[in-house]
Amino acid sequence: MLDEEEKTAAIFFVLDDENIQQVLANILQVKERGATVIVLSNLPNIDEHISREEKIDHYIQIFPQESLFSALLCTAPLLMVCYYTALAKGMNPDTNIMESINYYQRQEE
Repeated sequence: MLDEEEKTAAIFFVLDDENIQQVLANILQVKERGATVIVLSNLPNIDEHISREEKIDHYIQIFPQESLFSALLCTAPLLMVCYYTALAKGMNPDTNIMESINYYQRQEE
C-alpha cells in the first residue's frame, strides 16, 4: 500500500508509553519503503529515540504530558492535518463528514 513515487503519508503518534519501541520500529519500516512519515509526539526530545532529520519528514510537537489521556492531545493537530489535506485535494471536508454521518445513520435504521 505504500507507494514510493506517490510518497504515501503515514501518520504516527509517538507517545511516552509502553508502545514507543514498537511505534519507532514501524516508523523505520514504512520509511524504508518510501513513505512520507508524519509524527505527532509528546516527547520532550524525540532525537534521543530516532533521528528526526533522516527518518521523519514532518514533525508536530505536542505539549509534553504524562497521562493516560496524552493521546487525546494529538486529536486537534490530527484533525487539522485531515482538514488541510482535504482542502489540498480539492475536497470539501465538511461535506464528506456529513456524508459519512448520514451513511452510518442509515446503517443503524
